[in-house]
Amino acid sequence: KVRRHDTIFIDGVRGSGKTAFLLNIENQLDKQHKKNCKFFNPIDPTLLEKSENFLGVILGLIVKEIEESGYTSKSDQYGMRDYCDSLEKLSKSLGAIKTVSESIGIDEIADFRSSNALGNDTHNFFYAVCRLFEVKTLVLLIDDIDMAFTKGFDVLETIRKTLASPYIIPVVSGDGKLYKKLIRNHFEREISCNNKCIEID
Repeated sequence: KVRRHDTIFIDGVRGSGKTAFLLNIENQLDKQHKKNCKFFNPIDPTLLEKSENFLGVILGLIVKEIEESGYTSKSDQYGMRDYCDSLEKLSKSLGAIKTVSESIGIDEIADFRSSNALGNDTHNFFYAVCRLFEVKTLVLLIDDIDMAFTKGFDVLETIRKTLASPYIIPVVSGDGKLYKKLIRNHFEREISCNNKCIEID
């Protein structure tokens, strides 16, 4: 019932000014829109380590922002209890025991809990974060996924599966042609692998 995508795609070739645009979006908003949105620092998937999970990186970014804002040190802060509860549930659904940034594969998440349950937990978490910052939505800036050749498809799948909530707006930049190639290459590898498995059987 709550699954909805508000992802914004900024299409352009390398060097066309996409990153500069992302960095200046907040400054271009009027006071009312800026008041309703919480912007986070841009994420560059090309800088991710091989073992890093993209959803874990997003959660780590949000949690760090809350800690640096001083919310966690105020026991009477409005919505803090709901935030902590939602974070705990989401951490469990990710299979993280000690930290929310623990690396875990998408396939492992699917085995542990259904994607629907994970989607609900992320939705509730984003809602709790919005309450803390007293905004209507969170804006997540994701730059140049198409250049992260080894992790690009996984990043796109994370956006599709878990960032589908009215409480978060992912703003994604890249070259549309490279995105198509990245996705096509992924499925061609999958098809090739499945065909080999069939032949072996």
